[in-house]
Formats: sequence, structure tokens, C-alpha cells
Amino acid sequence: MIDIQQLYRSNKEFRDSRLNSLFSDFSGLKESNPEGYMANLNAWKHFLSSVFNHGEMLSFNYTFLKKMLLYRTSRRDYLPEGLYIVLNDMINNDKSLILESTLNMHNESQRPGILLMLKNAFFGTNIIDVRNKQTSVETLLSVEVLENKCKVIKEKLFPILDSDALNLDHLRSILTESNIDISKHDLLLCLQYLQRDFDKLEISNDIVVMKNGDARREDESGEVVYEDLKHISDLSYTIYKLQKYGNEKIQEVSDIDKKLKKSLHEKNLIVAKTQLKLKKLHEIQINKTLNSLENLHTLKIKVEDAQNNLLISKVWKENTNVMKLLNQKAEVSDETFDELYREIQQTDHISNKLGTKFADPEDEAIDKELAELESQVIKQEIEEIQKKLDSLKLPTSKPLGEKGTQTANQKQQEVNEGGKKEDIETNKEAVLN
Repeated sequence: MIDIQQLYRSNKEFRDSRLNSLFSDFSGLKESNPEGYMANLNAWKHFLSSVFNHGEMLSFNYTFLKKMLLYRTSRRDYLPEGLYIVLNDMINNDKSLILESTLNMHNESQRPGILLMLKNAFFGTNIIDVRNKQTSVETLLSVEVLENKCKVIKEKLFPILDSDALNLDHLRSILTESNIDISKHDLLLCLQYLQRDFDKLEISNDIVVMKNGDARREDESGEVVYEDLKHISDLSYTIYKLQKYGNEKIQEVSDIDKKLKKSLHEKNLIVAKTQLKLKKLHEIQINKTLNSLENLHTLKIKVEDAQNNLLISKVWKENTNVMKLLNQKAEVSDETFDELYREIQQTDHISNKLGTKFADPEDEAIDKELAELESQVIKQEIEEIQKKLDSLKLPTSKPLGEKGTQTANQKQQEVNEGGKKEDIETNKEAVLN
């Protein structure tokens, strides 16, 4: 709920020194004080914009809004006597507000006639005044809030409507699950506004459908068959509600089960017994719900089967009639058929003659020569493979690396040098002796 009093106090334009002017019927200022008139007008426009957007306020009427905007102070209450000036300007000039009755003007049947269009061209369109007895109670819409809501609705609902026809209650429930709070009436207004840009969007008797050429939804002329869709949409909504109810019950059983375990852990058997009984009752209810859901899903499938059968039988009948007409036009007498058969035989006889082979080599000789050529090719392949195998030299043991070979040579050299040194020493000793 919007706290209007708080919005007033937080807005600097609505200070005590300006309250008398803002809440008066300031229409006289337009001639005597144009600047003061525009200051009041703009102050109210900005304030109303914050009111509409702050509370996501989409639809209202002049009478309701005037009472809603009552400003209470410690000294007195202020009623916005000049509110009609602001609303009229927002409707006729800014186009930031529209009347609900203008939403469906996109339809051919609801567009103004040629005489009215000529009248408007010469004398101008009628200026809307919210003080009018009829207009004062007509629903006004904030275009900014309307377009914001339509953007969300298009994103959330259009993918679903492409495949199913649903009623308004079902669509509203889907939005509520996504934390989008909107009344059924405002949802309808948004969908009607979206029809301006989406001709395939159809609404009738609370049924919303997207025309996509589906023969199960539309008749031969492309018009939606709402009588059939109403039963299907009601069935879909019932399934949706039961599924939601079943999910809630399953969650309740889970919560009770946790409490039951806690009670058992705390040795509180009296409470645990009660919780166990509740759990059993909920489980029985869940089973009943699941059985009902199964039956409803089966019913929906059978309805869809019946629709498909109707389409198929229609196609069969139409094509049967077409085949009858074609066969009547293509009927051939026995004499024509016999003559055609004789000509076909004559054609085959001529083809056989023209297709006779000249003297060909005997097949046996051809097969023999082909086998010899194949044998030669295989022999050549074996010889090439043998040559490759012979060219490979496989080592008998693992060779030492370069570093290993160098180390062995060095050791042999050291042994040889040691031997030479021993021989020299032996010769020296022999000479001395």
C-alpha cells in the first residue's frame, strides 16, 4: 500500500508555504499568473509520476484518486481541488495517461467511422475532461507503468501462450509465482494494450490465445474457436492448481518429518505421535492428489487425441473426395488399355533387338586373365614388403649411449697407462742393481 502522507512529506514542492496554492483550483492562474500555473502543474505531474511508479499503480479513476490524495497535516486536511487540471493535461497533451476505452481502438470494428474522422479533421478531437460524469468513473491508465508491466508480461507469458491457450486466472497465478503481483483486471488491461503490437494475440471470455495456424485452435477461416478452448484451458488450470497443491503438501510433509525427528531426539513422544499422525494424513492427501493428477493428464491427452482424430478424419474425407474426382477424370476404357498394352510390348521388343550385344570375348577367358593379373599384383606387393623387411637391421643388444662409451674407453686407457708405469719402474730397478 502506498503511503501517500510519507510521499507528500518527502517532496520539497509540498512545503507548507505552497500547500494552499497546490491544493486549490488553480485554473485561474493560467491567465493571471502563468508561471505560478505551470509551477503547480509541473509539481503535481512529478508527484503523480512518483505515486504511480512507487506503488506500481496502473489503473484508477478521477474520483478514487482525488480521495486517495488527501493530505493530512496537524492543522487541517487538504483535498486536491485542482487535480482535474493535472489529469486533463496528462491525457490531452502529454498522453502519459489514457482511458481504458481507448485500449481496443486498434481493432477495425472499433476504429472511428469516416464521418467522425472528418469531423475531427475539421473541428478537432474532443477534449477529455475527467470531471465529466461518465469520465470521472472511467478507468485511467498510467502509460509508463502500463508499458513496464507489459514488458514483464510479454517476457513471462508469451512463450507459454505460443503452445497453450490459458485463462486469465492461470496466467495471473504464473506471474504470482514469479513474484509479480497484478490484479486480474490490470492483467487484462496489459494484454489488451499488447494487442496493439501483436495482432495474433486474441482475448475473449477470459481466454487468452496466440494465433499460430493450429487447426485445433482455429476454424477454416482462421478464427479462434473459443468454445472448445474454454474446456481445455479450464482443464489446464485445474492441473496447474493440483500440481501446486501437491508440491505444497510434499513440502509440509518434509517440514513435519524434520520436526518429528527433533521430537524423537528430545524424547518428546506425545508431540512426536501427533506429528506422525499429521504426516500420515498429509501423505494420504498427496496420494489422492497424484491419482487425480494422473486422471486429469490422461483426460487432457485423450482430448488432444480426439482433436487430432477430428483433423485426420477431416483430411481423409477431403482427400477421398479429391481422389474420386481425379479417378473419374482419369478413367480409361478397356479398348484403350489393351491398345496401350500392345504398344508397350512392341516397345520392349524393339528395345531388346537394339540392345543385342555384338561378339564379345568369352567370359571364361576373361575371368582367367583377370585372375592371372590379380596374382601378379599380389606377388609384387609381397616382394616389396620382403625388401623392406630385409633393409631393417635390428640390434642384438642395447647399445651404450655416447656418455657410456666414452667412460669405458677412458677406463681402458687408464689401465694401459698404469701398466706402462709399472714396466718403467721395473727396468729402473734392474739397471741400479
